[in-house]
Amino acid sequence: MQDYVNQLSRELQQRNYSPRTVEIYSNCLRSFLKWLEYDVSKINREKVIDFILYLESQGRAPKTINLYKEVIKFFCSQILKLYVHLDIKLSKQPRKLPVILSRQEIQKILDSVVNIKHKTLLALAYGAGLRVSEVVRLAVWDVNVDKKILHIKSAK
Repeated sequence: MQDYVNQLSRELQQRNYSPRTVEIYSNCLRSFLKWLEYDVSKINREKVIDFILYLESQGRAPKTINLYKEVIKFFCSQILKLYVHLDIKLSKQPRKLPVILSRQEIQKILDSVVNIKHKTLLALAYGAGLRVSEVVRLAVWDVNVDKKILHIKSAK
């Protein structure tokens, strides 16, 4: 089994995947091989579906199950050179509604900030709907306060 995990790891490293991705893929493959009782000759579409159903019964999130599917597909095609028809559809991921704060909650947050620069950045980010990365990249010349209208250049 460790030989297969090493082969996968080397292939991912050769393709310049991040160390964290290599670790995650390796762990997924270890779980799959353990479930197969380390017998790769058992791999077929039905076994993969059985494994996915096993993951679902364990309460794994759809995103995690999709990761396992991709690791198994990669392992079969790139490492084993086994072209098993694995046209398994990805699990549907639930959509979460964003949390919307009330005016009072926003005011409470702004009132709790003492530093005027931080308070300004928070108010600007919230009022303009900016992401943290966009706020971080803002420069003085990106903001133009013209009477009652605040103009912000797009941070690209």
